[in-house]
Amino acid sequence: MIFVYKKWDSFCYDLTKKGIVSIPAKDVSEQTEHFLVLKHDVETDVAKAFKMSQIEHKYGHKGSYYVQAYLMSDPKNIQMLKQMQDMGHEMSYHYDVIDSCHGDLDKAIAEFEINRRIFENNGFLLKTLCQHGNPV
Repeated sequence: MIFVYKKWDSFCYDLTKKGIVSIPAKDVSEQTEHFLVLKHDVETDVAKAFKMSQIEHKYGHKGSYYVQAYLMSDPKNIQMLKQMQDMGHEMSYHYDVIDSCHGDLDKAIAEFEINRRIFENNGFLLKTLCQHGNPV
């Protein structure tokens, strides 16, 4: 494991040792005790997110992974995301449609809807979402 994964493994181990529960964002309304949400923005590399999810799973943690839509065009990515979902992690949409449509709200809504269907047609029911910001 490279440095980041070793640190993440240690962090997840410490959470478990301290009795801290992590849940996906989609389950927050059902949680009655203290918890934390492990939120990940997947913007470039699903394989790296997959490694993070395996570490979390090893310690019984579940996270929320917000994936940019263009990553759904690779069947290998979809396969890894499905495996992550099978481990109990949440897979959802990390959208950036206002920026990609240059502020045109009608185009942004149409693009969002197309991407939502791509996620749902691949078995990822969207319960929570995460906007990707571009301050530039």
